[in-house]
Amino acid sequence: MPTLKWSFLARETAGEAFHVVITDLGMPYVDGRQVATAVKSTRPDTPVLMLTGWGRQWR
Repeated sequence: MPTLKWSFLARETAGEAFHVVITDLGMPYVDGRQVATAVKSTRPDTPVLMLTGWGRQWR
């Protein structure tokens, strides 16, 4: 996960810090939990909103 953390830090260093991070739980190569972990380890005060299109079909 160093790439995620590095990307987040690079934006912040450039003066472009995120006010909130919105991510999907189910993405290829990385999931929303990994994104949230990277964000929170760098800036614990940054809100992270995780969404997903996965669901159950109710009958």
